Amino acid sequence: MLTPTAAYILGNGSYLYVTAYNANATPYAGYIFGFAIGSTGALTPIDGGVPVSAGSEPVALTGDSGGQNLYVADESIDKVESFSVQSGGTLKPLGTYPTGNQPSSLTLIQNKYLYVANSLDATVTAYTASAGTLSKIGDFASDANPVAVIGDPRDLGFLYTVNFLDGTLSGYKIDQTNGSLINTDRSPYFSTPQPTAISGIPHGGSTH
Repeated sequence: MLTPTAAYILGNGSYLYVTAYNANATPYAGYIFGFAIGSTGALTPIDGGVPVSAGSEPVALTGDSGGQNLYVADESIDKVESFSVQSGGTLKPLGTYPTGNQPSSLTLIQNKYLYVANSLDATVTAYTASAGTLSKIGDFASDANPVAVIGDPRDLGFLYTVNFLDGTLSGYKIDQTNGSLINTDRSPYFSTPQPTAISGIPHGGSTH
């Protein structure tokens, strides 16, 4: 029996991908199921519902805004796997890249930088992303147990993690020249106890 872990609609809105893993396999076996999204919202399985193999325990996925590449974090083997999206939504594996310990979430900023929250070692791993190829920038400290990561919704160049064990949010300014992270003023910020997710809502200033 498979355990689903995450879902993601690719940036062009044409395809939905769902990660899952088989906990009865030794080692665990991970998969990605793809669906084409129809004009009415109906889903049609890609490749007749046959999934693509994806590591051991994929738990999060994201993609670029153009719908060309997909990235999947695997918390069991501490890797990010990249795929290119082919005609009809079929996925082609491109590469596998090491993360920190137990990656739990990832986000792609400006189709240029990929950030992975590593829950076990309290770090964020940063990469440059180019056509599905990742190059590591470095590891940056967060508070304890970051389980979710997001860029600011207005795309102003900030990044935030939710830290489950410390009940905080860590804030970073993204260096636009190289993708490295710089702690924002007064970070970390207190949150509710044991937060597990984060969402951003854009807002604009008023005009008079």
